[in-house]
Amino acid sequence: MKARRDFRLPPAWLATLDGAVKNALASGLMVILDLHNYNDVAEDPAAFKPRLLAYCTQVAEHFKDAPEGLLFEILNEPNGKLDGPLWNAWLAEALAVIRATNPARTVVIGPPSWNGIDHRRRREAGPGPIGNSIRISSSTTSTGTAGSSLSSGPSFLDPERIFI
Repeated sequence: MKARRDFRLPPAWLATLDGAVKNALASGLMVILDLHNYNDVAEDPAAFKPRLLAYCTQVAEHFKDAPEGLLFEILNEPNGKLDGPLWNAWLAEALAVIRATNPARTVVIGPPSWNGIDHRRRREAGPGPIGNSIRISSSTTSTGTAGSSLSSGPSFLDPERIFI
């Protein structure tokens, strides 16, 4: 996603992604699409935010009719200067963009500090739109191995607040 193209995803890239998603889903796999540029955003969150929102907008629109086996993750392992309060604010905006075209899509949201499990239940002040829309919370342990916890109902997120 280049700035000169208003962060538009190239049609050839989307076609390749379509094939990968279709094949994975046909094989009975679940697919998680995420933005994986955590180093870029960690260094300069303000400069990266338009890119993140452009990605969410395009991917959500492109896959709005995809089966429920396709999940979105807003950003893989937020870290660095993208701290808890800032990540909390971004989640509200990014999730609103996704919900505009995917009101029931499962969205994975990890806490700050590399999806640090110690940040998973820290409450940030203020109301949030996430509520019961999250079914999977992602975390990374100190050993660097990723893990997730599934639930059939509301996740660790309180309907009135965003927890990270």
